[in-house]
Amino acid sequence: MSKEKLYNYNRISAVNYARMWALKINPKWGNYESKGYGGDCTNFTSQCIYAGGVPFDFYGTSDFVKWYWYSNSKRVAPWTGAKQFNYYVQYNTGYGLKAHFADLSDMMPGDIVQLGGNYPKTYHSMIISDYVYNSNGYVEDYLICQHSTSVGGRLKDYPLSSKPPVQKVYISIDGYYK
Repeated sequence: MSKEKLYNYNRISAVNYARMWALKINPKWGNYESKGYGGDCTNFTSQCIYAGGVPFDFYGTSDFVKWYWYSNSKRVAPWTGAKQFNYYVQYNTGYGLKAHFADLSDMMPGDIVQLGGNYPKTYHSMIISDYVYNSNGYVEDYLICQHSTSVGGRLKDYPLSSKPPVQKVYISIDGYYK
C-alpha cells in the first residue's frame, strides 16, 4: 500500500457503466431496492466508481473507512449506504478512493452528488453523467444517473435541477491510492 502516487479515476468508464445500468440492476452485484436496506443508490454509485478503476479498500482503521463488496454478507456499509459513504469520503486518509467535497461548479461527469447534507444527514447518492450547456456555451445544469426506491426511481441522464430542493453535497473524485 502506498500513498506516494495518486492514480487516475477513469470518469468515462464510470459514466459508461452508469448509463448502461441506470435503468436496471446488474445481477453481478447485490440489489438493495427491496431488501429493507433503504435503497440501492449508493450501491449503484459505488459500482460506477469501481468501474472507473477505483479498487476495493480493505485497509481502513474501521469498517467505516473501508469500501468493498463481495456479497450481501461480505461488504462494508460505505459501499451501500449514503451517509456511510459520505463518512468514508471525509475520513479515509489512506488506501483507496481519494475524493473531496467541492462546489457544484467544480463537478465533472463521474463525480457524486448526495442529498441531505453531510454525515449523518445524507440519505441519497447519484452520479453525474453529463453537462447541460446554455446557448452561450456555459454549463447551466448537470445530468445524473441513479437508483432509488424513494427519490425518483431509476433515472438515466436526468436533470439535477429537477431533484428536490434540499441541501446537496458535491463529492469530486480525485483518483485513488493503491
